[in-house]
Amino acid sequence: MVHPVFSNYRQYAPIALLRIVFRGTGIGVSAAWAGCASFLETWPGRRGRENGPEGEMTTTTRQLAEVADHVNELQKRILEVVFEPAARKRLRLFTAREAARWIGLSVPRLRDVCEQENLVPQEQRRMSSRGGLLLSAAQIGDIRRHMAKSSPRSMRYRPGRHTGETCQVIASMIFKGGTGKTTLAVHLAQYLALRGYRVLLVDLDPQASATTLFGLNPSQDVADDATFYGHVSGDRRFAELPIETYWPGLDLVPANLALALTDFEIAGRAKLQASLPIHDYLRRGLDEVRENYDVILLDCRPDLGMSTLNALVAASGIFVPVTMSQLDIASMGEFFRFSAFLLEQLHELGVEESHLDLDFVRLIVNRFDPGQAAQAQCHHWMLARMPDQVVRTTMLQTAALGHAGSQWQTLYEYEPDEGRRRAYNRALEALDALCLDLETILWGAWGRRSLPNRNRQPQESVADVTA
Repeated sequence: MVHPVFSNYRQYAPIALLRIVFRGTGIGVSAAWAGCASFLETWPGRRGRENGPEGEMTTTTRQLAEVADHVNELQKRILEVVFEPAARKRLRLFTAREAARWIGLSVPRLRDVCEQENLVPQEQRRMSSRGGLLLSAAQIGDIRRHMAKSSPRSMRYRPGRHTGETCQVIASMIFKGGTGKTTLAVHLAQYLALRGYRVLLVDLDPQASATTLFGLNPSQDVADDATFYGHVSGDRRFAELPIETYWPGLDLVPANLALALTDFEIAGRAKLQASLPIHDYLRRGLDEVRENYDVILLDCRPDLGMSTLNALVAASGIFVPVTMSQLDIASMGEFFRFSAFLLEQLHELGVEESHLDLDFVRLIVNRFDPGQAAQAQCHHWMLARMPDQVVRTTMLQTAALGHAGSQWQTLYEYEPDEGRRRAYNRALEALDALCLDLETILWGAWGRRSLPNRNRQPQESVADVTA
């Protein structure tokens, strides 16, 4: 745990280094920091810099800290305004048509089930602006479970893993920023939760964008030891980290800037205990919780440090988002080349091959604008060159996604006004099509011979029928 004296994130990296250097020497972190600070103040490289009285920050440091404080206050204010009165995100209600689509029923059948089984209060059946039925995500889950009882062998209402199927751990990763890793991971997590899967999203990025999208202020609402860093440092068991979100069936391991210390911590522990595998913290941690979930999604940081290495080893499959620009495609190539090198080195060091195997690796074209000739050409080349690795359905660049993001919402949370409804429906249809393709990849990894489909019951495989 970071020493309480150093509560400001701007000091975290030096503190991590001190913990590594002085661990086991009997020298406390505070004493070590004081000694180093005294040395630095007399170091020639610092001459000429403007310093305040002893114990105060330099002018530059103060300016950076003030900007951080202003941003933090701005974030609090946005939460208060956008999500009033509780200043907390809450999930909207879904129309009968939306709910029927997610469950796999017709709208009339959905209404009949709600009335016959009294699954929805009478007053809630006339809540929409047109006097129609509105349902919460929790109620959608209740209806799905009720329908599953009448069709116990069907995967229509129970799409999650069945006997003999293992939890799928999927990493959204590439070491270039701005490709939409978090957008992909969060939307897929919410899609799967609405479909009835038990989902865990692990935010491994110190920027904590996924955590923020779930309505948390990383610097205020998330303790340092409540992140993956807390597990690596030994302060928490991984099973203590997942928290419930306002999305039923979707849990989150949150992130904050303390995750920036993770690589330092892993390196320090490896130096003190050579037998401790630097690549296995996350996989072993997930062993504590994987039986509770059907799918675990890892939102990785944009690098190939030790945290990302842990995600690579823990994953059973990888989704790599890439935009259709020459620079991003070149970066993607380097990502795969270095990933292959890392896994080869681990194999030569004696890591079990079963820990390095992946069920699938797929490239997902993100922020795609088919009207741009250069993007369309790159997409065509990728499909021609790598037809088995590239997901054919793309994640389109749409105004609706931008409008939702400006309110800290995803497309599944966003409620557009009537003027934007048609554009929103087109964007949602494209997103659903992509997520359905990714869900199909999951089913293939489970060895299922049928295909998922929201709108009609999928045909069960022979194994499911005879089980």
